[in-house]
Amino acid sequence: MRTNAWILGMASLITVMGTGCRLGNQVVKPEDPYANDPSGYYKAGVETLTFCAGSGSSTCQSASVNLLPSLASSVYTNPVIVMLEDPSTGEGYIAASDRSGRAFPILIGADNTTLTYAGATQPETLWFDSACSTQMYLEQSGRLVADSANAGTDLQGLPLSGDIQLQVEVITTFDGDCSASLEAMRVCYLDATQCGSSLPSENEQLQLLAQDYFKKHVDAGVLDLQDPSAFSTLRSISYEVNYR
Repeated sequence: MRTNAWILGMASLITVMGTGCRLGNQVVKPEDPYANDPSGYYKAGVETLTFCAGSGSSTCQSASVNLLPSLASSVYTNPVIVMLEDPSTGEGYIAASDRSGRAFPILIGADNTTLTYAGATQPETLWFDSACSTQMYLEQSGRLVADSANAGTDLQGLPLSGDIQLQVEVITTFDGDCSASLEAMRVCYLDATQCGSSLPSENEQLQLLAQDYFKKHVDAGVLDLQDPSAFSTLRSISYEVNYR
């Protein structure tokens, strides 16, 4: 935690002051690793949103900001919190400014400006067929534009440190023999009674799961529910958001 790092930093400073390291009449003090800490609130307005679906080649379509998936909107709020946790590695996180605890990891460059990250979830079975697995990838790249002197505050009165320019891509892959699972999800999406359970309540939950996977891409026009081949040959779905 940042608080623990700050306490340890203070303890180290006290030790240096007590023992001393003197060159002539000059006392050499260690640099404060948080001296140029870029942590703060940054404006993060959505500039563009693009959805893609791929089965060999990808079909992509720009979309209205209203279709922004909740995975992104719940973390990349406006403003967004950028927090540096370890100055030696640049490890930190981007978090929602509502203090909900929702956050994504981020690496902050030595220049305290550059932002990068690439990570993935563990593979999981898609639907009920172990022959098909799914995995989610998150890629982030961009920079901080610090301007605390002129940034002012947001509508909530939060002190802004500047703007964030960030490209975020979320990719979900379907690996293995997935045609049967994807077709089953397409049918379930359209008709809850075809979701495979004898219990209506379970069918409703399965339909919500299928819709959660594909609804944004269907609404964006890159997937056609009436085209079985569009689903059975699907290898990935993704979306890209640019924040400015």
